Amino acid sequence: MGNTVAHRFLHIGCLFPTYPKTDALDRTLNLEAPDWIRYAFNNWIVWTDATPAELYMKLRPWLAQDDHVLIIEINAHQRYGWMAPWVWKWIDDKISGKDTSISELLKLLPPQP
Repeated sequence: MGNTVAHRFLHIGCLFPTYPKTDALDRTLNLEAPDWIRYAFNNWIVWTDATPAELYMKLRPWLAQDDHVLIIEINAHQRYGWMAPWVWKWIDDKISGKDTSISELLKLLPPQP
């Protein structure tokens, strides 16, 4: 029987005193995580089997000495807040094992004027 590692949610929060490195971090996450969302310019929720330390080591080359980063596991069963409906659906679908397409999530966005 193989050793399977369960996926988990990790939250990444960054502070970039000089300039945001979001493009570089997005590209790295595309390579390192099966799925993720960026819900603010400096905040990500990542669905991954990596540990916080493993993910940090992948992101570290893009971070400057004066940047701040926090990577912490999320217990998505214990949550509360005000987020866009597509964020809650993405989290709930990951918990339940459903693979939601981006087109399904986009349907939850409010219509543009």
